[in-house]
Amino acid sequence: MFCLPAQGTGRGRVVVFVPRWLPPDPAGVGLPYRVFPVVSALQRAGYAVDLCLEVHTAADDPQVAARLSGATAVAVWFAELNPGMQLPGMTAFLAMAKRVAPTVPRLCGGGFVPVLPTAFDGEGLAEFVRSEEVGALASAVAALRGEALPARQPFGVEALFDMDLSSFLVPGSLLFRNAEPSLQIPTGQGCGKHCTFCFYEATQARLLPAAQVAELMVHCHHRLGVRQFQLGELDFLTAPKRALELAERLRAAGLPLRWFALASVQDVLAIGVDGLRSLAAAGLDSLELGSETGTDDGLLRLSKRFTVADVLETQRRLRDVGVRPVHNILLGWVGETRKHQHGTRRLVHQLATIDPTTLFHFRLYQAMPGTPMGEAALRASPPLPHSLSALAAWRQHQQRAMPWLAPAEEARVRLWCEQLLPRAYGEDVGDHSLRRRWLERIARLRCRTGFGRLRVEERWLAGTGGARATWLP
Repeated sequence: MFCLPAQGTGRGRVVVFVPRWLPPDPAGVGLPYRVFPVVSALQRAGYAVDLCLEVHTAADDPQVAARLSGATAVAVWFAELNPGMQLPGMTAFLAMAKRVAPTVPRLCGGGFVPVLPTAFDGEGLAEFVRSEEVGALASAVAALRGEALPARQPFGVEALFDMDLSSFLVPGSLLFRNAEPSLQIPTGQGCGKHCTFCFYEATQARLLPAAQVAELMVHCHHRLGVRQFQLGELDFLTAPKRALELAERLRAAGLPLRWFALASVQDVLAIGVDGLRSLAAAGLDSLELGSETGTDDGLLRLSKRFTVADVLETQRRLRDVGVRPVHNILLGWVGETRKHQHGTRRLVHQLATIDPTTLFHFRLYQAMPGTPMGEAALRASPPLPHSLSALAAWRQHQQRAMPWLAPAEEARVRLWCEQLLPRAYGEDVGDHSLRRRWLERIARLRCRTGFGRLRVEERWLAGTGGARATWLP
């Protein structure tokens, strides 16, 4: 538990619990960075914060129980969108709070809470805070005392300067291709691109100023020795002057820092080769792009404002300036056809040919309520649950992840997304055996031809012991 002081005149103390959707052992777990702008807004509003980031069990925790006594409020704040394993932690924590401090108001927000049905029943455990603004929790806590605070607050991360973040350093093996620790930090929220399939379709980008991003990175380097950072924002190049200012400040600091960010293809092209060179010189190591699909028609359906040719040109520019490309590839979206899938496999092959170091994230489309594509997808699904217990049961017994697809098509899409494409174009897993190279070649041939049947190589692979864990889900 972290005890964070209030700024200015104290209004009270808020216990904030962040449920994790991770295994019970939290060792090596990264920072749940999305909660810190919310906690920082509480501090600025005059509230001290007891921040609980541990994995919680059903047993009463004496230390937490003691902190609940005399608190102004207790809040569960989700840092992830997928309810997953967060729900048991949430309900266990709130039930404990209700037992040991029944008079302390209980609130719940963040993550997937804004998309819950309006009449969602919290079953007496909590009141729901549905706003995504960073000051929404501070506003809700102030309202308990009859006070008013605006939910829209500056995006800040002051809370991080009051914490020892050493336990949240994780190896950067996937992004940075080494065993050095890296730290993901909150530098923005929301996105202004309005892609119809995305949870953030209705949001606007809120960005931490370049000076504060640089200050946080330098602080963490001097205090913890961190040299590798993941910038926690979705739309890094939407404000090119800010990006270039950050690069200038980092170069002026003269520290051996490397960092990762996410950006849109059209923004990479707009900043130009000289801009990319400036970012690379300041330590930009890899850039993640929402390339998603491999036909111009598919990109249009996903509300993307670029073409396949733009994706390929972006790939060449990143290769030329020494920035590793990372591409998100989406399959199974509403309206996707075999032609779109063929184009996607072709695009992946072209990108890998241009730069063999490219990292791909292959993802299945997840229908998000409140988004245009999500609403279309969910018309083929049963109504969403309207209570906590029903939501937990729905998550446990859900049979079909993609009910907008015919069962055979869902199985086919999952095969390409979860097995064949990662096998053909996945990251280097450290296995350079002849067997591994042959399996990769067979998978690439399947991806180019679209032939996914008669997978005799999988039966061969299944008999090779440890290789199964590498190549088969």
